[in-house]
Amino acid sequence: MKKIGIIITTFMRDKLFFKSVQSILDNLQDNFQIIIVDQGNSSQQKFDFITTLHSPTNVNYFRVPFDCGLSYARNYGVERAKDKKCYFCLISADSIIFNNSIKNINKLFYLFEDNIKLGKIGFKLLNRIGWEGWLSIIPNKSFKIKFINKNKFSINNKLQAKVIPCNICKNFYLATVDSLLNIPYDNKLKLMEHEDHSIRYAKQYETLWTDLISATYIDFKPTKYKQYRQRMYREFMKILLSKYNLKQWIAYEDLQYSKT
Repeated sequence: MKKIGIIITTFMRDKLFFKSVQSILDNLQDNFQIIIVDQGNSSQQKFDFITTLHSPTNVNYFRVPFDCGLSYARNYGVERAKDKKCYFCLISADSIIFNNSIKNINKLFYLFEDNIKLGKIGFKLLNRIGWEGWLSIIPNKSFKIKFINKNKFSINNKLQAKVIPCNICKNFYLATVDSLLNIPYDNKLKLMEHEDHSIRYAKQYETLWTDLISATYIDFKPTKYKQYRQRMYREFMKILLSKYNLKQWIAYEDLQYSKT
């Protein structure tokens, strides 16, 4: 059975972080390695929590420079997954709470074996639906998102789940370690990194989205967290637009599907 590195990035949301890690431990399998990448502050509560995790050999905790950004943290986590001989990375975050559907993940291996171009399989985030779509660029103008019509999902009999091609999988997906090492996140982008990565990734790899696996997204943003993020959205949106020589942000198509 191929080993999976579950990468949880966390930044200034300790209470969510504790819940997210515990939800994985509650559904842990032998082929999982939990890789925690912390770019936040230290605290006694966090120290106590991490201390209790020292006994499981498949839990790994790493501190990276404060506020180094999600791109840096995820790249760091993928490198550690490689060190742990993982074939896949499950990209997650401190705001994602797992349920027992994660136990279905081994069923997805054959999809990668059948399609050598497949790099990612994205999953369903409860409370945060509507991210699924095709991202492209209108030259010299903006990014463009065309949302997926849910009626076009195909049923995969072997999986007994809905599967659809998609090149936007933001915070919750399974990917091969090799593909993420080949096309890492841009460390210059602390935020707005998802759109950039999906554009570059789609040039070499295919992506699927399935509802076989789901988790709950918790929209919790403490005051200090928001202070850092609000400043960064403005700063890094400018970097992203400049990188692609674009004048404005997203242009929507089929907007009726964005709220589903």
